[in-house]
Amino acid sequence: MKIPEPFNSWDENFEARNAFYHSDEWSELRRQVIERSDGKCVYCGHKPTPYNPINIDHRIPLCKRWDLRNKLLKIYLCLLI
Repeated sequence: MKIPEPFNSWDENFEARNAFYHSDEWSELRRQVIERSDGKCVYCGHKPTPYNPINIDHRIPLCKRWDLRNKLLKIYLCLLI
């Protein structure tokens, strides 16, 4: 699946974000992040529960640096609070 070019605002290119987050590339990055952090939140060290699920996110928002979307060091695991 070809992922479109960068965008300037969060709403400007929903299709690009959607394509990326449904791609095999993102699935693999997500798996690597979970493995790297041993499935624990980088902030509190807790593991997810059904009531406190995993959130894998970019340290720098995609709308600011689309080019870093697939850089493993820029992606982290945290628990939604």
